[in-house]
Amino acid sequence: MTDDASTAVTVWWAALRIVSVLNAGAWLVVAANWWRSRNNRDPGERTYQELQLVLSALFVIGCGFRSFLPWAEAPRFCLSASPISSAAIARTVATIAELSL
Repeated sequence: MTDDASTAVTVWWAALRIVSVLNAGAWLVVAANWWRSRNNRDPGERTYQELQLVLSALFVIGCGFRSFLPWAEAPRFCLSASPISSAAIARTVATIAELSL
């Protein structure tokens, strides 16, 4: 028998993962469209857009990482017992993603 709190957490975690996958898919669509039309742009503009594409990829990857391996540092509670699911790695990934944004 599962209690309501653990069911709610499981639903929340599933929703995070679904949104993360949808976000990655949307990024891939945008990146593919940009790639197809990249030669029609001014070189300076293209360089700026490439940088934005890379930074947005880091943000999408960081958010996805945090969605699949969520971690709450204060109570030291983790939903996934993975060696890479630690506070230090989670904060590093989050910091890179946030700086990319």
